[in-house]
Amino acid sequence: MVPPCHPYPKNASSSLVVLFDEADVARWHRATSEPHKICLICLDDQPMARAHQCLHCDASICNDCFRQYLTHKIQNGQVAYQQLVCPGHCRRPILRDTIQQIVSPSLFQKYTRFLQAMEHREAGQGYCPRPQCGHPLLSPPSHQSKRRVHCVSCQQSSCRDCGEAYHRWPQCDREYRLWCRTHAAQRCPSCSATIQKNGGCSHMKCTNCQHHFCWRCHAAWKDHSEALWWPLACVRSKHWVFGPTAPVRLVTKTVAATVGASAVVAAGAVVAGVVVGLAAVVVPPLAVYCGIRALRRDPEQGPVINSREYRRQQRATRRGRQGPPPLH
Repeated sequence: MVPPCHPYPKNASSSLVVLFDEADVARWHRATSEPHKICLICLDDQPMARAHQCLHCDASICNDCFRQYLTHKIQNGQVAYQQLVCPGHCRRPILRDTIQQIVSPSLFQKYTRFLQAMEHREAGQGYCPRPQCGHPLLSPPSHQSKRRVHCVSCQQSSCRDCGEAYHRWPQCDREYRLWCRTHAAQRCPSCSATIQKNGGCSHMKCTNCQHHFCWRCHAAWKDHSEALWWPLACVRSKHWVFGPTAPVRLVTKTVAATVGASAVVAAGAVVAGVVVGLAAVVVPPLAVYCGIRALRRDPEQGPVINSREYRRQQRATRRGRQGPPPLH
């Protein structure tokens, strides 16, 4: 490794050569003396002083890649202990102090809010749905119904679904279902959390309960198969082809299932007819052939293999009955 050289000054004489100063020499010696390691993510050779070292699997990740990794996890709400883990093979949870040292203060506050929300969900609680409040709900369960929540911070009763003032008739449910249909959103089959799909394949993972399922048929991904998803996808589909409302889709899918079953039965009948026709063509000649072989059966020596052997045996039998030929 050669230390960097400064270019010649334009007004310098030919005898004046400026190679490097003391700061360049110090940087060069420091770069050559520090131990280096390959980053696990970008595969770049980085000094160990600028990288994060895992104490369990000895994985080395440069600070830039490690910061991007933590940012991606926190922005997507993957802050659980089984999600925010070391990228190496040990898969150990990353410590809270390490996260605070790497990410920005605003991102660390978001990480803390995600953790608090997860703890409230696990405890069966939630937050005030009003955007200007957001205080944890600490009311006793007797003061809460399926949609009505009372916040002790803002002293307001709100609708859990829409966040507005509590209303007796659930008109927000209809608006919410309309929004789900227009924004390609569905509910998780495990925890009923709303999931919006913006691209990718049909393999989905719920960030709330970590459930893996198929977006089209809602079957668990471990039990998913190509033969299973098509019928289930048709049954669960809310596409406009089947109708604008649930009753119309029910009638359309029932008619489609009846037509499909009739087509399967008709195809089976056609196959059965073809088999019967082939049997009618093949069986009579086979029966005649078997009858002829039965007529050529010798009762003393058993069945004859072929007609040539049968004629040879018949000639030998006739010669034996006539006796030896006369001597001349």
